[in-house]
Amino acid sequence: MWSSSSICVTTSRKEWEVERWEIGLPKAAKSPGDGAKVVTPHSNLT
Repeated sequence: MWSSSSICVTTSRKEWEVERWEIGLPKAAKSPGDGAKVVTPHSNLT
């Protein structure tokens, strides 16, 4: 589960960035919580 979580965080962050770029602002504006959630664990890992 730990490994999956680590990979999920990295993949989620990358996927979120890619999706945000593809869709544009609507995605980021529609799921602000998702972005914050992805940034939260990433910041913790650093």
